[in-house]
Amino acid sequence: MYGVNFWTPQLLYIEALYHVKNRDDSTAIKGLQTIIANNPTSPLKEKAETMIDVLKRRTEIEKYLTELEVTRATENQVKIVDNPKPVVPKTATPVIKYTVAKVAPPLTSGPFVMAVNAPHHVLMILDKVDQVYVTEARNALIRYNRENYYGQTININKDALDAERNLLVISAFPDAATAILYYDKIKRNVAAEISWLPANKYSFLIITEENLLLLKNNKNLPGYKALLNTQFPNRF
Repeated sequence: MYGVNFWTPQLLYIEALYHVKNRDDSTAIKGLQTIIANNPTSPLKEKAETMIDVLKRRTEIEKYLTELEVTRATENQVKIVDNPKPVVPKTATPVIKYTVAKVAPPLTSGPFVMAVNAPHHVLMILDKVDQVYVTEARNALIRYNRENYYGQTININKDALDAERNLLVISAFPDAATAILYYDKIKRNVAAEISWLPANKYSFLIITEENLLLLKNNKNLPGYKALLNTQFPNRF
């Protein structure tokens, strides 16, 4: 009715996702190919190419994910006890009264220390995911950052926590508050960027470089999450 205009590739992409959900891959691919042919300068061109590539390997990817054995880790429970009121000793009539500003000590959990004003990474943890799909997830996040954070330098490096858990280290943010803003946004949008990877195969958190080095050494992910949830209740 309206011909080819600015919204045409967006609407075609949404229509293609509908056909993917209904497992009508051939119809989805035709729509995606129309985006590529008619909109060579659209940001959705690369997404369409990626989606076609994934659809052509859909059987292989689903077979790989179906055969994975997933065991949910039991997280440590943290009990928080309120500090008792300090006992102030009685003294003789004071000559001079001093007012001392009380500075709360930083939050800790084992060796981890919360430093909200220090630079932070956003960490994507991929559990039992093949390196091929780790790379594809990194490429998807690079495209996402290019489209949503144009002009900003956001680096994504591959790392590993252990033999089963791979890491994508997204850096760098000047403090915890800035990292949280990115964390909230990527959590909302990531399913559309890596729709081929089940949500239970990945998670996100924020972390300083010092705590990341400690985490890679002691592997105590529940302990670090306990620290985060003390500082940011029920966020992680």
